[in-house]
Amino acid sequence: MKRPIAIVAAAAALACAADARQPGPAVKADPAAHSVAFTAKATGIRTADTLEFLAIGPLSSHGYEAMFTTDASPGDIARAMDAAGIPRGVPPDSRKARFWPCGEKVSFKVEVAGKPYSLEDLVSDVAPADEPRVLPSGAVATGGERLPDGTAAASTNEPCAVFALYGSGQSLLALQGRLLQSAAYGRFKPKVEFPAGATAAISITWNGTNTVSRRELSICEIDGKPAASLAPGAAPVPLADALSAIRAERARGMDVHLAPGFGRAVPLRMAREIAPVFLMLDGNGLKLAGAPEGQPYIQSYIPEESWRERKNRPFQPFEIRIAADGSKTFTFVHEDWSAENATEPKLTPETRKFAQWSEIPAIVKSFGEEAAKTDAALFFMPAGEPLGTFFDGAAAFGGMLDAVYVYAE
Repeated sequence: MKRPIAIVAAAAALACAADARQPGPAVKADPAAHSVAFTAKATGIRTADTLEFLAIGPLSSHGYEAMFTTDASPGDIARAMDAAGIPRGVPPDSRKARFWPCGEKVSFKVEVAGKPYSLEDLVSDVAPADEPRVLPSGAVATGGERLPDGTAAASTNEPCAVFALYGSGQSLLALQGRLLQSAAYGRFKPKVEFPAGATAAISITWNGTNTVSRRELSICEIDGKPAASLAPGAAPVPLADALSAIRAERARGMDVHLAPGFGRAVPLRMAREIAPVFLMLDGNGLKLAGAPEGQPYIQSYIPEESWRERKNRPFQPFEIRIAADGSKTFTFVHEDWSAENATEPKLTPETRKFAQWSEIPAIVKSFGEEAAKTDAALFFMPAGEPLGTFFDGAAAFGGMLDAVYVYAE
């Protein structure tokens, strides 16, 4: 049933107003125990249904795929988690190539009609046997995305997730897995059925032990060999030693989230040699957490080689070529699907020379609406070219791109 716009607006305003105060009466914070307690109502979801959320807020329209609807606003619950001293983590954000939720481990317990339930009591994982199990690892507290004023986005923005079972950026809690929504859909089902409207008492508790290590790794070249700094301003050490230090952290039980980046002077050749190592380690000793500010994700240095040929691409990104003498060209490939019963487009490349990166926005605009919708670019440059050239070129698009890749010539 659709809610009248005025009612939704009023409810949203009240929820936002609640966020400006201390947590409401439907949620309690216990700083001494690092614990939060709140109540919720069962949705009545059945064991045959797909389960995407363990808990959603009262403004959510996703009750058909959730187990509980909280009585308190997600914003109130988020504020209570802060008041209880539960550290805020970093939610996943595919736009920034952060696919793993980052946060301290917490227990999530539910009691209905006097009977306690753990996470594994509530949820069935029906993924194939070769998929890593995520339920035994429990939940982490990311704190969810925040609005400009610091309140939880889940308060008023759909799906108003308190605990999503996929990598939802706004969800306050997350499973410890790389769970894209498209891949995770249908993976989880309710293990138990509660009558619709049954009251649940829910608690979130952190044991007070910090187990998350977030690092930016700055890779440089010293005497032709890769080196890296493990912290801003730290002296670089051989890359092998830096990786050994990270492995030692993992051996101590730390959950290591790493954002590897390269110095501007590092040649493309070296980045292409090193990048596969980090992709191999992702989920096997560390978790890749995007890239340092202003740098592309590590996958950018390992593009799909078959995409060198336009006919092999699923779409046509911008092409930027930097020659050995520093000259530059910009190519936009027009796709014409007008032929009757066309199964592939007619490709017509149009290339322009340019001298300065500042010319990029005007070049894109000159190609019209078709180019304005393009959100990816392929760079082609000499293997020995410093990465600073690539960084400057990608930055010249001014946030227009969702993906950039660089090929060595």
